[in-house]
Amino acid sequence: MKNIDTILKFLVPKDTSFYPLFDETGEYIVGAADHLRSLIVAGDYEQRLISMENLKRVTAAGHKISSMTYHHLDQTFITPFDRSDIYTLSGNIDDVFKSVSHVARSIGFYQPAELKTVYNDLTENYCTIAVNLRTCLKYLREPAINKKAYLNSLSVQALLENRAEEIIMTGVSSILDEEKNLTELIKHKAIIENFEKCIFKANGLTETLTAIIMKVL
Repeated sequence: MKNIDTILKFLVPKDTSFYPLFDETGEYIVGAADHLRSLIVAGDYEQRLISMENLKRVTAAGHKISSMTYHHLDQTFITPFDRSDIYTLSGNIDDVFKSVSHVARSIGFYQPAELKTVYNDLTENYCTIAVNLRTCLKYLREPAINKKAYLNSLSVQALLENRAEEIIMTGVSSILDEEKNLTELIKHKAIIENFEKCIFKANGLTETLTAIIMKVL
């Protein structure tokens, strides 16, 4: 039965026009992460504003690709994998763009007196997560050929997301020890919560990618 299923996968026609959309989405995920990094290392408020505008532009482009994916899905009968999975995947991608935007907006809104080390550590971790997500999205094109590399990327992703949790715990402890200003503590709490949501949404995308790859292999 397994052999028959494998043969049928090759015989059933597939619409490959979704793959460029997935590839482009991956580039925007990485681009948004890079602009978040620029925001964190910015030397002054004006530079932060520039980084926030750049991130806003990239995430808007990412949302547009998701909308195009939804529209294309409604217009075609043949899909590269389950239709419901593409809907879920696009929704997860939208969540990733929204969450990274919320991190940037919270920094711009609260304007903490100091961007703590934990922000830089979380951003670097997230940039690596973003690059790995881009790789996973590219592997959707040929999952059987890239099976070993794909599964390795998913394993790396889990380690990165676990590492983010460790960074948050250590960073919160450090801020509580060092920061004596209550207003600043409230600001840092809100920003770190948005970082945490950002990692959570990336994890949601990873879980969907894992489910897809388990079905198509």
